[in-house]
Amino acid sequence: MKTIRLLALCSIVCFAPLASAQTPEAAPASPGPFSQLASRGGNFGAVGQFAISGELEVSLIKQRGGSTTLSIQPALDYFIAPNLSVGGVLGLTITSGGPGATRVLLGARAGYNLAVAERISFWPTGGLYFAHFSSGAASDNSTLLRVFGPFLFHPVPHLFVGAGPFIELGLSGNGGDRFGLQSVVGGWI
Repeated sequence: MKTIRLLALCSIVCFAPLASAQTPEAAPASPGPFSQLASRGGNFGAVGQFAISGELEVSLIKQRGGSTTLSIQPALDYFIAPNLSVGGVLGLTITSGGPGATRVLLGARAGYNLAVAERISFWPTGGLYFAHFSSGAASDNSTLLRVFGPFLFHPVPHLFVGAGPFIELGLSGNGGDRFGLQSVVGGWI
């Protein structure tokens, strides 16, 4: 958890000067922080923005002995056109109980932000991911197609929380298919 906080802090420190590099005459006058929410999800999705987010998935599986799975996936996305993002994800999944298992995920994705209401937007993302799975002495690599469709709530400018369905389809290896619900929290600069 400290690593994720450190990564988020480093990202903000590194990219904040880029966001504030506008000249005063280039910055348009804004009537209020939520004046453009209905048109662009609270200014979320403007060209040149960086979105930093973390997806969290927790599952409790009751089998013999039971197990608990925790998955966290920090991501960094950049808006290359209005509402169109490209980015990368680094994920870690740890399963306890039985022999236990670990999965490391690395992927590239693209997304599109759609305004739904004044403070709500829909930001589906999809991409190709490489996963390395290990459990005891066994390990495997796989390639996945992953789609995540969260609805985001923008309580204040530069912050969002949300949740939505995800699906992973195994393209190679023994990754298998997975689906479920995930939450996400993040911000943009």
